[in-house]
Amino acid sequence: MELTDEAQPPKTGLEPLDDTPTETGRGLHPASKPLQVRLKSMAESEPDLFTIGELAQQAGVATSALRYYEELGLLEPGERRSGRRYYRRAAVETVGSILFLRDVGFTLAEIVQLRSSSADRPARRALLASKLEELARKAVEISVARDALNHGLDCPAPDILTCPNFIGGVHERLTARVPWTQLQSRSPGGSGLEEAVNGGGGLG
Repeated sequence: MELTDEAQPPKTGLEPLDDTPTETGRGLHPASKPLQVRLKSMAESEPDLFTIGELAQQAGVATSALRYYEELGLLEPGERRSGRRYYRRAAVETVGSILFLRDVGFTLAEIVQLRSSSADRPARRALLASKLEELARKAVEISVARDALNHGLDCPAPDILTCPNFIGGVHERLTARVPWTQLQSRSPGGSGLEEAVNGGGGLG
């Protein structure tokens, strides 16, 4: 009998795959693209939140000042994540109000009182009135100091530090144990150095 085909091994259904590359459309799937994952930063995902460094930059203060404001209860972070503070945009204005009140003479302790939720309008007005009285006293003391310095420029003594009137002022300061400017602002007539200033004769 004539055989037209060579004897072939029986087929098992587990023929090896043809891994010869072919073009798309000819039996080969297109090459897979590498997976790209883009992680958004906090600033991108939540633009209204600032880190403590970003808040410090926005307000123009040191991060240590912000931490101290937190200790006093003047500033609170919006939230904490993994031990880091995040502040809401309104915190910039909060810090600005603290700086403004410091500029006009309030201490941080007084600012705590002003910003306290229990401070009603009369309590705040009382704090404002008290600060005005304090500034008025300081204005008098500054005026006394300015006059003394101006007249000191005209002192005929060879050395202002050896001027009898200057030494008299030193003794008054040691005796009273209060700032000399306060002492003179409380005394209607003044004495020692103040008499020389008020008399227009300089410190000599």
